[in-house]
Amino acid sequence: MQIWNAARNWFIKTFRETSEIEQDTPSNLRMLRNITITVYIAAILMAIFTLIQGLYIQTAILGVLWLLLNISGALLLRGITFPARFLSPLAILIAVAIIASRANGVHDSSIVIFGVVIIFASLTMGAKGALIFSGITMITVIIMGILETSGVIVNKLSYLTDLTDIILIGVLSPIIIAIIQIVLISRLDQSLSLARKSGSEQKEINFELLRLQQNLEQIISDRTSELETKSGQLEEQVRANQRRALQFQTIADVARFVANIRDIETLFTTVTDLVSKQLGYYHVGIFLNDEANRYSILSAANSEGGQVMLARNHRLKIGETGIVGDVASTGIPRVALDTGDDATFFNNPDLPGTRSEMAVAIKVSNQIVGVIDIQSKEANAFSQEDTDVFTALADQVAVAIENVRLFGNTQKSLTESETIYRQYLRSEWGRLSGESALTGFRYKITGATALESRIVSPEFDQAMQTGDISIEKDKQDESSLIVPIKLRGEILGIVNIKQPGDKSWSKDEIELIQSVTDRLAISAENARLFEETTRRAERERAVSSITTKIRSTNDPEEMLAIAIGEIKNALNAREIRVKQTETPTQSGSNS
Repeated sequence: MQIWNAARNWFIKTFRETSEIEQDTPSNLRMLRNITITVYIAAILMAIFTLIQGLYIQTAILGVLWLLLNISGALLLRGITFPARFLSPLAILIAVAIIASRANGVHDSSIVIFGVVIIFASLTMGAKGALIFSGITMITVIIMGILETSGVIVNKLSYLTDLTDIILIGVLSPIIIAIIQIVLISRLDQSLSLARKSGSEQKEINFELLRLQQNLEQIISDRTSELETKSGQLEEQVRANQRRALQFQTIADVARFVANIRDIETLFTTVTDLVSKQLGYYHVGIFLNDEANRYSILSAANSEGGQVMLARNHRLKIGETGIVGDVASTGIPRVALDTGDDATFFNNPDLPGTRSEMAVAIKVSNQIVGVIDIQSKEANAFSQEDTDVFTALADQVAVAIENVRLFGNTQKSLTESETIYRQYLRSEWGRLSGESALTGFRYKITGATALESRIVSPEFDQAMQTGDISIEKDKQDESSLIVPIKLRGEILGIVNIKQPGDKSWSKDEIELIQSVTDRLAISAENARLFEETTRRAERERAVSSITTKIRSTNDPEEMLAIAIGEIKNALNAREIRVKQTETPTQSGSNS
């Protein structure tokens, strides 16, 4: 019972499942078309054979079969495969049955082809085809055996046909062949299933590899593009850093050069030329505001157009004309990235190549004194960083301007001090000469003697006026060297040295005398200052002493008496009078 149930379940499973061979895959369809064409040709040949043999019934059966094969072929072209799968092995089976019935029946050698039919059916319909056509084969062989044993079909070996032949040939052989073919088909299905699964997995793997490859190519492309972008940005940054370094180097050069410049015109010319040459700008100009702060006047420029503007005293009204006028008013840096689109830009015919412009204020103690104007032939030539750099440059120029101004004031003060001091020296030495009867000294081998009167000599007067050293030859065959005694440009006196004979004065001798004369002037001035200081000290001491004595009493009459007595003693005066006014007046009152 269990065997029966197992066999039944196996049959049911076999007929329900669809094997790999039954699937309409491209390879299976190609095989089915080839089989159909082969059977179609064989059916034609078999029909011709039976027609020649005069077997008209068999020929009609083959003709009908040929017609069915045509129909199954047409359906196969339309994608309907079952008729071709079924009719192709059926045509072979019918042809073999006709051949065997006309020959030796169930004992004919063509009966072996029935096994081929079962195999053929398994190739077109799978396991169920093997079962179906094994059944058809058994029925066909059994019918042929029964017809032979009953005498309907008579051949040379009909007498040998019995029940055993029918069972062996018609039953067992198809069953065995069907079982073997089913096992082979099952194995083949498993192999095909595995192959299909492996193929599907391989396709998925290939698809995944292709996807990964595409992703990798995309990643490489993105990375390459990103790298190119980064490389471009890096190159741009390197160029920007180099440009920034050059700008800072220019500022350092400006600071170094202007530190030793004491003239405004030279300062401005140096700055404009240096900035233009090192940074490659089309035009660099420096404007200074006038005293009324109404106009900003061009004071220096490097370009040819700038020189033309300088020649005609180019100026811009502060707060109204152009970017320079705006910056001169507000002190805020301005940039025109495209002068054609900037309404503030002043179109200067002397600078036709200007495409972008930047102006920064020059400030001294937070007061706007001028503007640095930079123009380029390229659009968008300036950035915020450039504004910061040139603001620093403007600060350096402002410091240099202030230094020049301070230097000028210092020089002026020094000149005034020198003038005042020389006047003081002239006055003091003139006073000293007037107070003292001494006019000079004469030094000889015998000693020094005071001059009784001033020596009158045109050579002395000339030396006193010019301050130059002179050499004279007098009538007594003496050589005379006249050297002025000078202190801070003021001539205090004359040193006249004479020597006998025609001996000329050497350069070393003149320089030695000049050095001694300079030391003499300093020593004489020091002595005068010491004497004056001593005199002032004596005066202050006397004033302090008199003041102390006056403060020693509270009696006004006694204070007045002490004051008169002390002043008389200090001045060696013979008589001192004190007169009191009748009506005291207040200082600063209106009369």
